[in-house]
Amino acid sequence: MNVYVDTGGWVAYFDQSDRFHGLVTSYVQVTLLQAVDHLVTSDYVLDETVSYLRYHGSHATALTALRTLSALAQTQRMTMLEVNREIQTRAGHIFEQFHDQTFSFTDCTSFALCEAHHIQHAVTVDKDFVIFGLVILPETLALFVLSPSQHS
Repeated sequence: MNVYVDTGGWVAYFDQSDRFHGLVTSYVQVTLLQAVDHLVTSDYVLDETVSYLRYHGSHATALTALRTLSALAQTQRMTMLEVNREIQTRAGHIFEQFHDQTFSFTDCTSFALCEAHHIQHAVTVDKDFVIFGLVILPETLALFVLSPSQHS
């Protein structure tokens, strides 16, 4: 099964102080080692992840994320999808359609990629993915993200 990893998932993975670090790290490591699921992400998510970690963490953490994700994309264990003009156009339509939501444009590109590649599951801390119709993995992370006390 293909599982999309969003910025929040990667930030939790690389930032040891993130409250979801343990959950996400366990899931990603098991997935990579046992090849139960195939991880998928995008060039926009890579950019957003590295930028976030640079400004809210450290240069060293951001560089580790950049190197690790770039290396994984060269293997069979993860696919890094590129946002092309067709995906940008579809993302724009999603952004317009969901005017009542606070979806970022990067999230809309992720939704468009998930549609195009028939991906139904995501590692994320962003409940917008559920609003769009995706299922959050691991299930224990979904319980935290979807709890009423969480705010986006």
